[in-house]
Amino acid sequence: MPSLRQARERRGWTLADMARHAGINPKTLWYVESGVRVPRVSTAARIAAALGDGWTAYGVRQAALGGGAGG
Repeated sequence: MPSLRQARERRGWTLADMARHAGINPKTLWYVESGVRVPRVSTAARIAAALGDGWTAYGVRQAALGGGAGG
């Protein structure tokens, strides 16, 4: 399974492009990609939808359900 960053880069998107497609702040996306923050379920769903995948893709479901700082 590709990482979130690999999936984004495979589409030729910058971090700002991906954030725009997902409707989230670029800083939030950077935190999630870097592993600094675990995304909220709603944020994980937006990211996965922007990539055309289900919200459980890239392992974000397990992390989002585990708690942590939201995005």
